[in-house]
Amino acid sequence: MKNLKKIIFGSVVAFALISGAVANEGGASLAQNSEISALTQSGEISAKNSEISAQENPLNLSGAKVVPSNPAVQVLSKFELSTDTLKVPSGANLTIKNSGSALKMVDSWDKTFAKSDSVAHTKVHFINRFGITLAADLYVPANIKEGEKLPAIAVSGPFGAVKEQSSGLHAQKLAEMGYVAVAFDPSFTGESGGEPRDMASPDINSEDFSAAVDFLATQEFVDSERIGVVGICGLAGFAISAASADTRIKAIVTTAMYDMSNSMSRGYQNSYTREQRQAVMRYLSEG
Repeated sequence: MKNLKKIIFGSVVAFALISGAVANEGGASLAQNSEISALTQSGEISAKNSEISAQENPLNLSGAKVVPSNPAVQVLSKFELSTDTLKVPSGANLTIKNSGSALKMVDSWDKTFAKSDSVAHTKVHFINRFGITLAADLYVPANIKEGEKLPAIAVSGPFGAVKEQSSGLHAQKLAEMGYVAVAFDPSFTGESGGEPRDMASPDINSEDFSAAVDFLATQEFVDSERIGVVGICGLAGFAISAASADTRIKAIVTTAMYDMSNSMSRGYQNSYTREQRQAVMRYLSEG
């Protein structure tokens, strides 16, 4: 247990110690988005992706698919897409495209909040680029029409929480407002895959948001040019990290945001002295 705590603590602290350098380059990263878009339109990135895929495939994933709205982003899937049909009260039949391995998920309503009569709901799953399958709840306005494309939002958090709680309530409320919304369990948490359980990985958990965007962008009833993310509490930082690199994310909202990286690196309200920070690093190094 001690070693597991050190792994979890270490992953967050290591990320935190480099966050200052990343933050200093944040403006440059955002500025490069326009350059990336230009390269995407010219086909240069797509060509390079093909070369890279031909040279190496570390995850040994076959049949990589490309999101039509952004050819530069590959949806890596070891599994063929599976489909389900969601019949909504309006009479529309929505085809839901899932990816990844099947997960054991509770079929009945298991949320901490009441189900809305103006929203249709179903369980879904999708894979991230690390090969981890994520469990999620999809919420769709009950009055959606056949062939209609709606803006969509991916929601997750707070840190350590599951989709049956706050993120699910946020997603359902957003669906009541006319959005397609998906609330997901991050990797290693809840019904999602990933081992060891109940740990944090800044890079993987940031990728989880992009994986949710992958899922939304492949649905025929979603407008792939109008996708946003909502990060709650500790997951807000991961949402921002994803949005800084994923040009498909057109809007981002954080609520009750907690700067977990800074707190782990410098202590609550920057209370750590230089000596205390060095002591933390020594402790982690000795593990």
